[in-house]
Amino acid sequence: MSDSSANNSINHVGQANSASNFANSYKILEEIPLAAYICDRLGKITFYNSAACHLWGRTPDLDTDFWTGAHRAFNPNGEEISKTHFSEYSNIENSKSFLAKEVLIERPNGVRRNVLLHIKPIYCTKRERSKRLCTF
Repeated sequence: MSDSSANNSINHVGQANSASNFANSYKILEEIPLAAYICDRLGKITFYNSAACHLWGRTPDLDTDFWTGAHRAFNPNGEEISKTHFSEYSNIENSKSFLAKEVLIERPNGVRRNVLLHIKPIYCTKRERSKRLCTF
């Protein structure tokens, strides 16, 4: 986690909190047995845990990967989900959460995993949705 990412902070109900508590939230996300990652409002991945890397079969390139660290993603019918369409799932301006959206994740070796994607907005202030928490 970079020092700058600790400037905004949240607690379990999405309210402003101290930078040290925000760092503790990242520690918790690293330890949970769920694949989890966080995107900023532009789709840049700002955090991912080791379970996400295991699911994706790769470590995301934080300079070029946006919205997901998956090599490729598909709808349940096998149609590829473009990065543009994946960004619609994670649209920061949209306050909607996505719970249990079925997605097929493809690793670089071609192995596909069927997952349920959950996306929740993270409120860094009472009105500003500046990040999205994504879990599988």
